[in-house]
Amino acid sequence: MIRASGMVTPAQGFLIWVGSKRSALPRIVPFLPPELPAGQITRYAEPFLGAGWMFFYLIFWYEFEAVFLSDLNPDLILTYITIRDAVDELIERVRGIERELFSCSDRAGRKKLFIKTRGEYNWARRGFDYSRFGASWVERAAQFVFLNRRSYRGKYQVNKQGNFCSCFLDRGRQGKAPLVKPPNLYAVSDALAGVELRSGDFTLCRDFVNDHTFVYLDPPYLGFKKHKCGVLYAYRLFDESEQLRVARYFRLLDGLGARLMLSNADTFPVGPEGNFFDVIYSDFRIERVMIRQSFNASVGEDYPPEPELLIMNYGL
Repeated sequence: MIRASGMVTPAQGFLIWVGSKRSALPRIVPFLPPELPAGQITRYAEPFLGAGWMFFYLIFWYEFEAVFLSDLNPDLILTYITIRDAVDELIERVRGIERELFSCSDRAGRKKLFIKTRGEYNWARRGFDYSRFGASWVERAAQFVFLNRRSYRGKYQVNKQGNFCSCFLDRGRQGKAPLVKPPNLYAVSDALAGVELRSGDFTLCRDFVNDHTFVYLDPPYLGFKKHKCGVLYAYRLFDESEQLRVARYFRLLDGLGARLMLSNADTFPVGPEGNFFDVIYSDFRIERVMIRQSFNASVGEDYPPEPELLIMNYGL
């Protein structure tokens, strides 16, 4: 059985991540499937892992026979695997980067370190072996954490060549915070024990899912406000066609008898039929909740909550 053991409080997401469910969890939890507390769900899958807040919540409160976590971003999954399998080595390396960061006398020095690390990170991607764990994984995971914690709003932005190109930011609370909190990373490592982690397309969990599975899907959002645009994530444009592919997959998993929940932005109407997601998920339960994006707080910004969709195949 898989359940985080020995923790008084749940592990927390250690990354700054666009779309993180850190602030959204209290609004989402009341909509979780009733079969969870009844013990009728024994498997959990999350194919858009991101910062992992939903997983950390569930693994603390519930027990599963098997857990499958995946994401399109290979370096994100590499980092989770490194925390699971070599947390001490990773903490030591991140602390080394942190000492170098805080020894810089001014912002220009800290920015120079960020750009230098970003260049090394991009160069190492060429020919990097993601199939075999080794010492190079620890270095890459440490760089990933540093770049995430000091990039603008934690955006994992890449250019047309596939290179990480997010800008440096160290103002507000984000700039003063340590790169990691070791006690939390140990809790994360404990939570990941026995969990299957895979990098690739969201359809990877197909063979894992059965009628005792809860699947939570949180794909990159279609766009904000009136902009019906896609998001370039982990070298792939996640646009309207990808959202339609997610909807088809949602229906496929529904046919397997799994309990499903999907989060997405509540976009403006895009056609005569109405809201894009109301149309493509018209056969399912749709709830709207107001959520404040958590990454705003990390840079000292205060934006009003925005509507978000929760789409479920239960409680109809």
